Amino acid sequence: MQSRERQRGEYRRYAILSENSRYLLKSIWHEESNRKQRVKRLVLFFAWQVWKRIVRAPILVTLFNGSQFRAYPDCQSSSAVMYTRIPDSHDILYLRAHVWEGTLIDVGANLGLVTLLVADRVQHALLFEPNPIAAPRARENLALLEFWTTAYRNGLS
Repeated sequence: MQSRERQRGEYRRYAILSENSRYLLKSIWHEESNRKQRVKRLVLFFAWQVWKRIVRAPILVTLFNGSQFRAYPDCQSSSAVMYTRIPDSHDILYLRAHVWEGTLIDVGANLGLVTLLVADRVQHALLFEPNPIAAPRARENLALLEFWTTAYRNGLS
């Protein structure tokens, strides 16, 4: 009896995994910013999955605007960079269209990805990230930029 229940549980687990994988692959394929790069992004999806599980080390990635981003295997933002040409493309493209020069204030900066995606549009950036793991990683990513930035390990409300 227990082996039959165990088999059902394993089947459910694989069915959910399969459903999630199909959803993710469809999302990568249909993402607007991936046009002309769909196959490349699918290959990056599989390569990133292997890298995360075997190598488990950060990797330096060049973003669409030329900025460098240090991708960490345990971070969802890093996966977004690997799977899409422009992560959160609608929001980022809107921000890029309406921001030029001046200082960017990034509250809840995580790894500083938004700042990096608009780095060629601003002169300075102030980042606030209270997470004790994400804040030092944001500083590492900001160190790759060639303009003045400051990252604070504080939360704002």
